[in-house]
Amino acid sequence: HVAARALRALAGLGEVVLAGVGMGAPVAVALAPALAAKAGLTSVDVSDNDLGDEGVAAVAAALPDLAASLRKLDVSRVGMRAAGAAVLADALPHLVGLRELRLDHNPFPACATLALASSLPLGLTAVSLAGVAMTGRNGPAPDTVARALGAALAPRAERPRDVESLDLS
Repeated sequence: HVAARALRALAGLGEVVLAGVGMGAPVAVALAPALAAKAGLTSVDVSDNDLGDEGVAAVAAALPDLAASLRKLDVSRVGMRAAGAAVLADALPHLVGLRELRLDHNPFPACATLALASSLPLGLTAVSLAGVAMTGRNGPAPDTVARALGAALAPRAERPRDVESLDLS
């Protein structure tokens, strides 16, 4: 794919913005190895694309290779459901450099929101979960997700900085 070839060719690339480019899962799968090879990336924005769970899983698989450098990740409005959220939840704890995470307006269920909240890395200063399920049929109790978010984002000794922004609108 063209974007994957471009990523491979650009040395010193710090930010990848592919927001709203009409990318689907097959392109995300092709792009993931090129993302993983860019160890210095500080920002990845794949928002507003129809990635679905397969595309999100491909992007999430590349993230641990960016653990130290990645500061911002935006996977808003990508059609992520429970399976994609589970793969992303597995990758998040490895992202020790991550400061900003946007998961807005994805159709994953409240149980996936709970899994993601429980796996947030300690260095986050901004989290956006606007428009995602906090409760639902056969899901966690209404206050369970709120408690998990509170616990994950609460100030504590091992957290290098305080969370400055939380969007749950």
